[in-house]
Amino acid sequence: NPSLFEETNIRAVAAALSTATLTCCDFETALKHAASGDLAYIDPPYDAGFTAYTANRFGRVDQGRLAESVRRADQNGVKLVVSNAATPLVRDLYQGFNIHEVEAKRAINCRGDRRSPVAELLITNFATDDERPLERRPQVRLVSSRNSYDDADDPPAKRRPRTL
Repeated sequence: NPSLFEETNIRAVAAALSTATLTCCDFETALKHAASGDLAYIDPPYDAGFTAYTANRFGRVDQGRLAESVRRADQNGVKLVVSNAATPLVRDLYQGFNIHEVEAKRAINCRGDRRSPVAELLITNFATDDERPLERRPQVRLVSSRNSYDDADDPPAKRRPRTL
């Protein structure tokens, strides 16, 4: 993307991030510290064939743990956008939210002839212009309470992190 390295774009990004606190932590910790009115964009490893982003992988149990954290943040008034693969599991985990199927272009594949658009989901807890607000969201089903990550209760910075 040519505009990525333009000085005006870099300065605009710097200004937008000047009041943000960026942290490296588990999504449960980040979402726990998000406050009402914050916007959190969650882009986890997708529910797809490849899940070996780390030695611990990110499987169905972790997808369920993420959905539980998203529901808790929703109940706390955090505005949420989650992206994930368009799979039955993801649709099931986020029942009651706004689920939009979009086509995403993929430029990476070991076979060039297979670089084609794929279906992805954008999940939100707020209405867009063409939707009515959600009245009630169902309670989440507990998939598992297994935690395969080191979850520190406090973020590394003293200020509350803003999840961007």
